[in-house]
Amino acid sequence: MDNTYHHMLLLIFFIAVMCLIWVANSKPKREVINIGVILDMDTGIGKMSSTCITIAIHDFYQKHNRSTAVIRPHFRDSKQDNVQAASVAIDLLKNVQAVAILGPMTSSQADFVIAIGNKSNVPIISPATSPSLSPNDNLCFIRSAHTSNSQLEPLAALIKHFKWREVVFVYEDDEYGRGLVPYFSNVMQNISTKVMYQIAVPPLALDDWILKELYKLKTMQTRVFVVHALPDLASRFFNKVNETGMMEDGYVWIITEVVTRRLHSLDRVNLDSMRGVLGVKSYIPRSKELTEFEKRWKREFRDRNPKDDEMELDMARALQEAPPI
Repeated sequence: MDNTYHHMLLLIFFIAVMCLIWVANSKPKREVINIGVILDMDTGIGKMSSTCITIAIHDFYQKHNRSTAVIRPHFRDSKQDNVQAASVAIDLLKNVQAVAILGPMTSSQADFVIAIGNKSNVPIISPATSPSLSPNDNLCFIRSAHTSNSQLEPLAALIKHFKWREVVFVYEDDEYGRGLVPYFSNVMQNISTKVMYQIAVPPLALDDWILKELYKLKTMQTRVFVVHALPDLASRFFNKVNETGMMEDGYVWIITEVVTRRLHSLDRVNLDSMRGVLGVKSYIPRSKELTEFEKRWKREFRDRNPKDDEMELDMARALQEAPPI
């Protein structure tokens, strides 16, 4: 509801805003077009996205100074909470009369907001990646990112290459994690690999619960594990994997893109706990346009967030750490 992650997110919101501007500009007379934006404003990704939207609108009016549309974004903070995301969506529709909403960014938040958009007949443009959130079933939902099941092809190719015939699938028990389950099973079946066991880990699972499940896995014969969880849970999970001795020779751990693309932001302890783990990640080739955009983005971000220089460096590092899979 997310390449490298940072860069793709910036491009996604850039494209989304530009599309809304073109729609608005088709109106014959000059008028204000209110666009709602729902972000987790205190997070690095939220600040990055806010910066990009500002750049997108500025760029449009530089190139189209005769535009009759006045795009006015109204930013709201979802505070990393599903109910809060729904609440600010209602506020945007009721008190701002937003004609469209960009965001929210996570699948769990988007699930709530999309339902509101459907009832209000207002487009919801979100990078939520869970395949269980389908534009086919939600006419007002416009997905601005690839679904999370798009990473399964390279993941399956990796498993097939090493001829691993049995795997265990560990996933976060929320909208994001559950959405991948049926697709993962189908892909494994296509390469004649059996999913021997699945574990749904609650986002707030206690460490003792995680340890109990890991010791259960340790008694099994399968030694190849695929973990599909958001970074916070994945970090705690792999710390316990190390505690059980399951990072030793003979074990294989594979992480999905949501963690691989955020490795640069993990602290040293959590990063060390994942040493030896394999991961899949989208590849974005460097280009002149990307380099120029990155420079502009840094300047704008620094002006808006002078205390977040370290996060800015993380952004630059994320843009540069996109190896082909």
